[in-house]
Amino acid sequence: MNCGSLLSTSPRTLEASRTFDKVAKASETLQPLYERVSSGSEVQKEIDRVAIKMLGLTWDSEVLNTLYGTIKFELDAMQIIFGRITKGEKTDKKNVRRVGETLKLHKQV
Repeated sequence: MNCGSLLSTSPRTLEASRTFDKVAKASETLQPLYERVSSGSEVQKEIDRVAIKMLGLTWDSEVLNTLYGTIKFELDAMQIIFGRITKGEKTDKKNVRRVGETLKLHKQV
């Protein structure tokens, strides 16, 4: 059943429904969020464009790309911090600063 038939017929709702249907069909081959954000996945961009429109915002692709870069940076930081926590390292201010420095080095490469 198509979700569009169950929802209101506003243009935003219909677009969201079409996107949901498209993602649902691709769900078995859909990459994890981190990979979609890192690779600039068109499916992720479509999902986000619909969400942004539904919020009443107007963002262009450049803003989305900046957002994805920021999200990737934050997820990378979390991976490093959680990796250190699981190894039993303390996460004091010095370690957090080191994580930031490590991420800056990775970003430059």
